[in-house]
Amino acid sequence: MDGTTWMIIIGCITLETMEQSLYRVGSESRRRWFQAIPPAVILHIASLGLWMLLLRRIPLGVALPMMGANFVTIAIVGRLAFGEQITRRRLAGVMLVVVGFVMVAMDATERL
Repeated sequence: MDGTTWMIIIGCITLETMEQSLYRVGSESRRRWFQAIPPAVILHIASLGLWMLLLRRIPLGVALPMMGANFVTIAIVGRLAFGEQITRRRLAGVMLVVVGFVMVAMDATERL
């Protein structure tokens, strides 16, 4: 995979993480809903556009597992921004996602 493809992947992961964080903020109250949900929807549309670009560059079977990195970024943001707990079981699950991400990325790098 070339640098542009990696930048699109990082963009998809970043936008999805920001989007989910805004949904979390918007769930706290009615006032927050009006502040957070419209930008989250805009991010969703932007993320969809990047996703479509990514699917033009790499197969779905490679792209979708790469988005598993969202589990990692969202867990980190959940902990840092919202004080959510990361239990040992959740941490183990996140680590498995990281291993899967690395395996798919290595395979894709060799093939594409």
